[in-house]
Amino acid sequence: KIYRDGVRLTLRNWAPRCTMPVLFWRPYLMTYLKGRFAPKIGLLDVAKTPLRTTLMDLDFNMHMNNGRVFLALDRGRGDHFVKSGLWKKAYKARIIPVVGSTHVQFVGELLPYKPYNVYTRVAGADERWFYMEQWIEAKNRKTGEFKIRNTAVFKICFLSKRKRIDTATALEKLEVDPDEIPKLPHYIHSFRESEGHRVEHFTNLSLENRQEGTKVEEGAEKQEGK
Repeated sequence: KIYRDGVRLTLRNWAPRCTMPVLFWRPYLMTYLKGRFAPKIGLLDVAKTPLRTTLMDLDFNMHMNNGRVFLALDRGRGDHFVKSGLWKKAYKARIIPVVGSTHVQFVGELLPYKPYNVYTRVAGADERWFYMEQWIEAKNRKTGEFKIRNTAVFKICFLSKRKRIDTATALEKLEVDPDEIPKLPHYIHSFRESEGHRVEHFTNLSLENRQEGTKVEEGAEKQEGK
């Protein structure tokens, strides 16, 4: 008999605690294992990750939920890291990649139980961030041709001991020649500029919202005082 906090743990109340972590980690584990034994690619090569829309991916519109698209893109980046050898180098250097921001475009829908491919490549880097481009393709129902369904750009940095390191340090730890990193596409420069404007916009919006909330609270207090 096993007790926790004075409650006896049985199969009925213990099973959800065991199955939920397994369901969460399963896609990432499968991606790692497949990439581990797949043919290796170069750092600047495009990684192709074949996937399929499952029942768990669908929403009420009977196509892949927007949130699940991020999971597919996540698996695509992990696949690129494993196939290119970056994951192994990062593990040895004790650094971890984290996403700073992203921009995802939803061009078309991904239908139930249909295969699709996630493509991932390194777009370039600046002094602080790496940029990765991704797109998802699936067959058109009428023509049978592959069409783009989603496009995405991710801004990524590396952490060492939970502190961000600059691009030059990350490249040194990953044993990558800085000259190998391509120049950033023109649209990514616009993406970086828009980020600064968005942060400023939402900061002002948050301040206005708090000020209005304070006025509403003060008005409510006055009404209660009457």
